[in-house]
Amino acid sequence: LTGILGREELDSSACGQYFHFVGKYQPYGIYIPKTGAGAANTGARSLQLILHGCEANHASQTNQPNMQKQFGDDLNRILVSPLGRGPYGFYSDLSERDSLDVLDDTIANFKIDLDRVLVGGYSMGGFGSTRLAILYPDRFAGLSNWVGFTGNVLNTPLPGNPLVQGEQALQGVTGDALPLRGRIGGDMNISNYLGNLRHVPSTHSYGALDELVQVTTGLDWGQKLGAAQDVIYEFYMHLAAEHLTFMALDDWAKEAAYTKDLKRVK
Repeated sequence: LTGILGREELDSSACGQYFHFVGKYQPYGIYIPKTGAGAANTGARSLQLILHGCEANHASQTNQPNMQKQFGDDLNRILVSPLGRGPYGFYSDLSERDSLDVLDDTIANFKIDLDRVLVGGYSMGGFGSTRLAILYPDRFAGLSNWVGFTGNVLNTPLPGNPLVQGEQALQGVTGDALPLRGRIGGDMNISNYLGNLRHVPSTHSYGALDELVQVTTGLDWGQKLGAAQDVIYEFYMHLAAEHLTFMALDDWAKEAAYTKDLKRVK
């Protein structure tokens, strides 16, 4: 089915925002670690919200053996992944509501340490997880972003960014007659709000050979993180990686280690 077109109303062939799953009942993926009941003083586990990428689903990352082991079993952390009302939700509007509902449903049904709730995601999910972390920093102890889209394909680390200026000038001339699709399905330019991660320590991993979220996007993201005051983060630019390399390798060890002891800042 075509699905319900998202807020940008841009019928983009490259992951435009659609909501395909409607109705009261929504599926989500969950992984319960094989380890014990959790910290001895509380009996509560940590929890990580995992957001899938464009054209993926709620099993894409949580079904991977090392994701289950490195983030789940080794850290005694429940992993939960919303469908987000389909493969193209971009985690705003209906998709955002579904993600927050899944988070609340998991907290209601498991013994969760609310000071150790984290979020992470891949590609579109990197956009979505960072979006949730910057909008709800009071809810999350940490963030893991893999090849996250910023919400604008024209982001570059160039001074003054002539690409964005050119887009704005062209849009001013053409108006709605030639809608520009720099946002794809995103509702904001994430890199402009990375300062909101001041109390949410984060990791960000990109690939220099990425064919979808190009190296300029990753470099712009890293530059904005570096300019953000008091933001604690780790940024990786992997020179031999393309868009799906991290998923194919199924190795999340450095990100899991970074988030091991993070606690929510109140």
